[in-house]
Amino acid sequence: MAVMNDILYADAYTDLLVIDVKNIKEPRLIERKENLFESFYFIEGSNRLLSHYETTDITEQFDCSHSQFGNVIINDGDGVFIDLSGNPGANNFESSADGTPKVGKGGSLARFTISKNHLFAAGLSELYSLPILSDGYVGESVLTALPWGIETISPYKNYLFLGANNGMHIVDIENPVSPQLRSSFTHARACDPVVIENDIAYVTLRTGGQLCPGDRNELQVIDVKDIFNPVLLHSYPMTNPHGLGFWENQLYICEGESGLKIFDKTDISKIDKNLLAHIGDIMAWDVIAVNKNLLLLVGNDGFFQYNCSDPGNIILLSSINIEK
Repeated sequence: MAVMNDILYADAYTDLLVIDVKNIKEPRLIERKENLFESFYFIEGSNRLLSHYETTDITEQFDCSHSQFGNVIINDGDGVFIDLSGNPGANNFESSADGTPKVGKGGSLARFTISKNHLFAAGLSELYSLPILSDGYVGESVLTALPWGIETISPYKNYLFLGANNGMHIVDIENPVSPQLRSSFTHARACDPVVIENDIAYVTLRTGGQLCPGDRNELQVIDVKDIFNPVLLHSYPMTNPHGLGFWENQLYICEGESGLKIFDKTDISKIDKNLLAHIGDIMAWDVIAVNKNLLLLVGNDGFFQYNCSDPGNIILLSSINIEK
């Protein structure tokens, strides 16, 4: 999902929902674009693809001990269950005193983002670009074909960095109605969210199941100053890294069942030598650093807010727990 000017954009299977959230107690659906997204879904634990579906009102309850608990797609018997909640995130509305749109800040596992007054959505092998109109509605979609396996999307300057299960793709959106694939950085097959700062991309590779094959669990630091020629500078072994984020010199890496690790990234050649803190009692999926005093984290156990301004004294501010 993505948010701009109190309008939330989210997907529901193949549909795009446009929701007015100015009054958070009474969200209002203002537009639904049906059958906009046509991506196939890979079914975990099989060699099949979901190419179409029939909607039925069935409620199934899964215990937290279920072998596939926490997966976006659960293959159980004759049924395939897909989590429609998307990747948890936050609506960090930035100041717009200069008249620029207020845009929510997404996590590294996001498939939606907003840039240049356009909504961009990553399919498995395509990029959707839709202009956002003055009333919050969206215009006609432009579809750009991309290599297979796209998983995440992250904006930076005039580009989108797309994490895929076999690499990172850089798409030029200077002209948002005509995105252009500029380059690709390939790596071993693995799931890989990406965040970028000062022409340096931080990419985590992780393994686990058929959606994240291979045997690479590491942090990669990539120089992207030359968009046409990304260069791997350093790689560091990790346990099972998921989402990541940063604020100033602090790099936050979610290590799944191993919790959250905070590194000092001042010297990118020694990140592994500069572990500042480790919160090991949570299952961490993704983070959003709102500012130096507020870190948002989501995982199996729920949603957490931390003050990490002093890594030597991390303070849990609040939490919404998921009962197990």
